[in-house]
Amino acid sequence: MSGIGFLALVTLFFQIPSAFAVIYGADDRREAPMNETSRAIGMILNGSIEHEDTYPAPFPVAEGLRFLTQVKVAPHDLRRFIDQPRVGDCTSFLVGPDLMMTAGHCIQSAEECRNTQVVFDFFKPEITTKSVTIPSSSIYRCAELVDQNFSASETHPNDYAIFRLDRPVHERTPLSLSDAPITTLLNHPVSTLGFPRGVFMKATDHGQVLALDSGNASFRTNLDTFSGNSGSPIFDDTTGKVIGILISGSWDDNGQTVNGHYSQVDVAYPEFPKPGDRQITQVDPLLGEQAFFIGKPLKELHAH
Repeated sequence: MSGIGFLALVTLFFQIPSAFAVIYGADDRREAPMNETSRAIGMILNGSIEHEDTYPAPFPVAEGLRFLTQVKVAPHDLRRFIDQPRVGDCTSFLVGPDLMMTAGHCIQSAEECRNTQVVFDFFKPEITTKSVTIPSSSIYRCAELVDQNFSASETHPNDYAIFRLDRPVHERTPLSLSDAPITTLLNHPVSTLGFPRGVFMKATDHGQVLALDSGNASFRTNLDTFSGNSGSPIFDDTTGKVIGILISGSWDDNGQTVNGHYSQVDVAYPEFPKPGDRQITQVDPLLGEQAFFIGKPLKELHAH
């Protein structure tokens, strides 16, 4: 890798801490069903950010945006779902008639807002086709960054954004946000919806709140999430309400020798990780994936 390429990688690492995640135990990702909850989830396409892994880019047509449904996979790339189009930058979710919520690092400025599109209904087609077209009626633009904060921290993060769309959203129901104190959430079962690596929406369940960070601003889960899941809602499965926003995780792929070939694989950790677990040569996870507690965003949402 060139010096310039290495510098770009290091810069990306520090700008977007959520670019990494892993599998905990069995891989619980599955194609998301289309229902009232999943129809409130929007994929963020940020034209201000160039990603090397984005492939292939969607192309505009008269009806909306067209996406290929299957892409060629490099030899010995064993990562799951890697044959799907990798187009999304982050995940967002509807919290009002024209308001969305996501991680703060996903939209960091008014300029990024102007270059951001939100695509609803990015599901894998049930019938195999070469492409799928998302109609213009399901595509929105970020019109205003209502509230945004981004500071990364293992114990005291501040990473969320509320933004207004260019028009009200009809026939979709905003998600319900929990007002339960963070101290009551330990060991609760959790799940999420989002776009891991920017592919078609995936549902991930069988997770658990593993730990509360010392600042009571965030918590850890063992949900199987990846880059592209940043901004995903974390649901408390006991209530169905959102208790957090996914903001960061650990490295999500790694090179290993498999059957004599150097291969790209999804990184796997124990289902219930503990400090000191090390499966790869990079950083250790600190008890799982980090989610920003919904309490502060909920308060700001009520103010608007």
